[in-house]
Amino acid sequence: MNIFICGGSGYLGSLLANSMCKKYNVIVGTRNKRKIKNYSKKIKVKEVNYYSYKSLEKSIKKIDLIIHLVGMNKADSIKKPKQSLKLKKKVTENLIKLANKNNSRIIYFSSIQVYKNFSHKKKINENSETYNTDPYCKAHLVAEKILKQNRKNRNIIILRLSSVFGANVLNTSKELLFTLANNFCYQVIKNNKILIQNPNVIRNFLPYSILIRCLNNLISKNKDKLLIQNLGYKTLSLFELSKIILRRYRYKFKKVCSI
Repeated sequence: MNIFICGGSGYLGSLLANSMCKKYNVIVGTRNKRKIKNYSKKIKVKEVNYYSYKSLEKSIKKIDLIIHLVGMNKADSIKKPKQSLKLKKKVTENLIKLANKNNSRIIYFSSIQVYKNFSHKKKINENSETYNTDPYCKAHLVAEKILKQNRKNRNIIILRLSSVFGANVLNTSKELLFTLANNFCYQVIKNNKILIQNPNVIRNFLPYSILIRCLNNLISKNKDKLLIQNLGYKTLSLFELSKIILRRYRYKFKKVCSI
């Protein structure tokens, strides 16, 4: 199976590429090849302009599955809302066209944050209310809408992910620090303490090892025209998460830290 990972130079893209290349033929798409470092030699790298369908068509051929990760992170989406929305809309439209030409399946990585009051709810399902007042969530929901409109002809999976975490020593992307669990680990190592503004905020956390396992299962078994699925693992307050990290740090390094 040939898999094209769009946005493969980021934290999550590199995790997927280096894990999935053990089982599949993986091609990583990136706007800048210089960002690709320490990747497996099995992975092919293509420099593409996601705004241009011709660039995608020229670089990517004979693809069985497209994994769509392209988009701004939350901080950049808030700073540049119009650009964030334009990027997500144009890239998704181009990838649908590419999928139609190659008869490819599509997996889109959305976010659990599209649900209303997601940070204060302990239980969320696929029928929970969504909202798009946040520029980051709005971009995700626009991409989802485009994919849903094309469900008649394609096998499309939309995964609404909780906060993925896990060490990725092969990747130097700053995105590693944008995820809460990874950021807290970084704070402990660098400052010997964790700073939390809102300790009672609730989040669901997903180890990347479980993400990879679920993804391989969906690839091999799911053939539905459209599947929207939440993917998470354990719900914790930020204070509870911090205590777990400090306990493990103390056990491994014999050091006492504070919150």
